[in-house]
Amino acid sequence: MAGDADGAIAALSRALDLRPDLVPAHARLGTLLLQQGRLERATAALSEAVRLDPARAPAWVKLGSALLHSGNIRLGLEALERAESLAPADAAQIGSSRLLAMHYEPSLDPGSIFEAHRAWATRYTPTPDTRPFLNARDGERPLRVAYVSPRFHDATVMRLLEPVLRHHDHRNVEAWCYAVTPVDNSITQRVRSLVAQWIDASALDDTVLAARMRTDAIDIAVDLAGHAPGGRPLAFARKPAPVCMSWMDYFDTTGIPAMDFVVTDEWHSPAGRQRFTETPLRLPRVRFCYEPIANAPAIRTRAGQSTVFGSFNRAAKLSSVTLEGYRLALEAVAGARLIIKNSSLGHDEDRAAFARRLAAAGIDPARVELRGFTEY
Repeated sequence: MAGDADGAIAALSRALDLRPDLVPAHARLGTLLLQQGRLERATAALSEAVRLDPARAPAWVKLGSALLHSGNIRLGLEALERAESLAPADAAQIGSSRLLAMHYEPSLDPGSIFEAHRAWATRYTPTPDTRPFLNARDGERPLRVAYVSPRFHDATVMRLLEPVLRHHDHRNVEAWCYAVTPVDNSITQRVRSLVAQWIDASALDDTVLAARMRTDAIDIAVDLAGHAPGGRPLAFARKPAPVCMSWMDYFDTTGIPAMDFVVTDEWHSPAGRQRFTETPLRLPRVRFCYEPIANAPAIRTRAGQSTVFGSFNRAAKLSSVTLEGYRLALEAVAGARLIIKNSSLGHDEDRAAFARRLAAAGIDPARVELRGFTEY
């Protein structure tokens, strides 16, 4: 509680020296190690916690997270499925995490993933609110559009949303933001200045959030997270506005019957290649409006220098198929190097484990630089 993670890890380790069967100590130790990005040790501690107490759903969730961040996707999915099967209070949220993680497993086909989304919705979504909306049908007033997100701060999604908010035609669109996490920084302040109304919805549960949007007479509710971390799909399942849309931070169907549309494009969702329970609205170009980082370095030539490829993605995305692509790229460009950077590579034992994955994929680890998380 004092914020001394290293001291807590030492104390928990000592407790386990004295009582190797102390399940809460294994679970808490694994959680702290996971928070520090020490995935090999976290996986060992959490595996022991669930071995000793197979009904401990939170430990299964943390173990799933550790495995996914280590690139062990199938085992991570199995851990999340085990946690969900125990029917804890947050089973729907665990199910959302599993749906997202399914996209990292190359052996799963799109049809199976689509059916898993529909099964999640059948299991967890409540009956939509069928009461009439009280929105005034006045063609002279601007449309009231609500954006709901857990990431109105220094997250990638804001590189895609902020330009949209800035360039709305405010005569025809009144933008509202519902922030479902309490994070507040300079980017949050900037977003507030771009919208008509800002609502701190972090303390509202799904039922209250949906009711609040109805009371606020929102015309179009836009879900910017879907089944991504922090998303509130069950609020949208209650039909909080006459029109509900999924966009931005999720890339597949939500499976939710009350979700009317998904905003996409022909590049991300070619017609006939992907199934949605929503009606796809395909933008003429890409579905994103990217704004470069203001302090990004200038583009410069590298005459006479070898090519350096970069992959700044979480380890869960680096599947065997992805690594095979990296191998082919390195083989095709003589002398090229690859930098892989993510929060799972901050410690020697985890870099060594990933280097073994590279070698198994036919990639010379000497040509790859592994970097951990940094602020910039």
